[in-house]
Amino acid sequence: ETIWNRKLESPIYSSPQIIPNRKEFLVAEVSKNVHCFDFEGKILWSFQTDGHIFSSFLFHPVSETEVKILFGCHDKMLRCISCKEGSRNLLWKTELQSQIYGTPRIITINNEHFYVSASTSGFINFVDSNGEIQHIHKLPGEIFSSPAIFERMIFVGCRDNFLYCIQF
Repeated sequence: ETIWNRKLESPIYSSPQIIPNRKEFLVAEVSKNVHCFDFEGKILWSFQTDGHIFSSFLFHPVSETEVKILFGCHDKMLRCISCKEGSRNLLWKTELQSQIYGTPRIITINNEHFYVSASTSGFINFVDSNGEIQHIHKLPGEIFSSPAIFERMIFVGCRDNFLYCIQF
């Protein structure tokens, strides 16, 4: 049984995702809008970007009241929003080499957090918590998939028909 539905302005390609420790979830429209809903279907807030959104979200809880939300856009920007109870703001946006379709991931190396985001031109970017690119690894084909991470290995599919395992 359908409990509720909401008509939005454009298609939804990203996956709706529940914000950790909250009764709220995010969804991104292709038309550059991120919406936060409660479970009854009410829009609590919206955030507009300059690029179409195909990526899903990475949530990085930094305290009991704050979570960082990362996602990529078609305008080549990886964005990081700080979301606290009742407020949200753009912390940074970093331009990558090309459009971003996959969902960013987080890794920890020597107690430092890095965000891993792939661009469609085949680059895997390691971005620090300030939005600075610290390392780049290039694959020979385009990347539309989201990387998977286990310990010190990244698994990613490439348009050259290969699956890659990269150790860092």
